[in-house]
Amino acid sequence: MNMDYFYMSDVEYFDFIVVPRALVVNEHFANLSVEAKILYCI
Repeated sequence: MNMDYFYMSDVEYFDFIVVPRALVVNEHFANLSVEAKILYCI
């Protein structure tokens, strides 16, 4: 079994941002832009 390691150049492909479900499904936040929602999460 050949297991490859992660290298520093590969790390950027596994970054993610957690977005609260309320920002996506709640009508209260429907007027916010996608950019504003992402900015809130970082």
